[in-house]
Amino acid sequence: MPVDGHAHVRIARPSRDLAAAERFWTEGLGLSVLFRHEAAADAPPREAHSLLMLGWPDASWHLELVVSAHEFMEPVPTVEDLLVVYVAGEVPPELVERLEAHGGKRVPAHNPYWDTWGVTVEDPDGYRLVLSTRDWSNAAALENAAAPGPRPDRVSVTCRGRPAPPARGRRSSARDRSRATAPAGRRGSPSWRGRPGGAAAPGRRCPRRRSPGHPARRR
Repeated sequence: MPVDGHAHVRIARPSRDLAAAERFWTEGLGLSVLFRHEAAADAPPREAHSLLMLGWPDASWHLELVVSAHEFMEPVPTVEDLLVVYVAGEVPPELVERLEAHGGKRVPAHNPYWDTWGVTVEDPDGYRLVLSTRDWSNAAALENAAAPGPRPDRVSVTCRGRPAPPARGRRSSARDRSRATAPAGRRGSPSWRGRPGGAAAPGRRCPRRRSPGHPARRR
């Protein structure tokens, strides 16, 4: 079989507590237990691994969670270790409540993009699950990447028809200026393409326009 898009994917991770992880992923998210193995008490160290495989029956990926009886491996997830599930619609509040009731913890995303387009929940091992309101297609992403113009997954802003300054901490680039193509919204307010409700992103403010001859205010 060739290695291509039809190949199944396994995401393997260490776990502190397989029972707690199972409650989160099955009773919380709704995955099924695909396979379970309990290490024998007299198993040699190299074979003393208990594991749990979880997934949706019709999915092309699954999780494998492992606990070693002789050499405990502590999970060390970072805030950018994400498992993103594209819901392609609003995230049901009852789903988030169910995840929290079964060991999950809702947290603010390290990247604010995921707060705009979803909900982030930490599992009992500290790994982050993102339920995104967006949809995803590899084929569509390639088509968009090849097409000229702004990328559809980026947010741009204009202030009364002119580009807003970049967020503090970095310089404006040609890419920033090329992305600022969204139509202006209400007078004096930023217009955000793709951002629900016209909410402004943190760190991006429209400067006030001064009348001709008005001196700049010194700080």
